[in-house]
Amino acid sequence: MNPATPLETLIEVARRSRDEAAARLGAALTHLREAEAKRETVEGLVADYRARARAAKVIDTVRLANLRAFMDRLETALAQQCAVCAAARERVALARAEFDRTRQRERAYELLLDRRADAARIVEQRAQQKQQDEFALRVHLASLPGA
Repeated sequence: MNPATPLETLIEVARRSRDEAAARLGAALTHLREAEAKRETVEGLVADYRARARAAKVIDTVRLANLRAFMDRLETALAQQCAVCAAARERVALARAEFDRTRQRERAYELLLDRRADAARIVEQRAQQKQQDEFALRVHLASLPGA
């Protein structure tokens, strides 16, 4: 078994980095989905309590004060959850950019390896062609009269 060339080692390291970046991107996307789901839940609660407040025909001052305080807390929770979602979106963007960079690096190394293999193939083909030409020349010279 041939030892790995430095370029093959770089490709392996780049693949591991890409896999790690993909895992981080997946985790960031999962966190974003969870944050968005929580935000939607809080938005639903806000809408529900607003509808209840509008539907109430008679409400005393104590209940009205309690409802306003509760709605304020819900609005604060919604604003906080929106901030969490924004931060999660930012983490997803950063993780996606990191993943793209690692994938691009891996592709660059693979391209270099492919070019090196192509160059080696060309050298080998030229050597084979030269060998065939020399053999054909010997055969031709041997077939000439007086050889």
